[in-house]
Amino acid sequence: MQPAKPIKGFVTARFASVNEQLEGKSQGMTVQPFGPFGGGGPRGPGGPPGGGPGRPGGGPGGLPGGFGPGNMLAVPFMNALDADKDGQLTREEVTQGFGKWFDAWNEDKSGVLSDEQLRDGLNQAFMPGPRPQPREP
Repeated sequence: MQPAKPIKGFVTARFASVNEQLEGKSQGMTVQPFGPFGGGGPRGPGGPPGGGPGRPGGGPGGLPGGFGPGNMLAVPFMNALDADKDGQLTREEVTQGFGKWFDAWNEDKSGVLSDEQLRDGLNQAFMPGPRPQPREP
């Protein structure tokens, strides 16, 4: 096992960087979002500019950097519901997609989803990576 690297050098440099930013002498580093939840999607590189609430550029109620639930969920919802893969959702695609989810998640066929069924269904639909398969007894 390698010995731990001293942190003093980092702390000194980080303190100076933050201090310069607070004094208005530096803007600091801006990180560009990348991947399915930040870049390369409808508002990612090459997409339409931001400017509205919750989008880069802000606006009334906008969140810094465009962070918000829409930015995290738009691409997975589009991938799951866009039946003809044309990059747009019709009312029919949304209705049918949510209907299939409801039927699958309402395992007891009660006609209503409990909080637990909704949570488990969303986790199943949107959890990245391989999904664990139930074991046979």
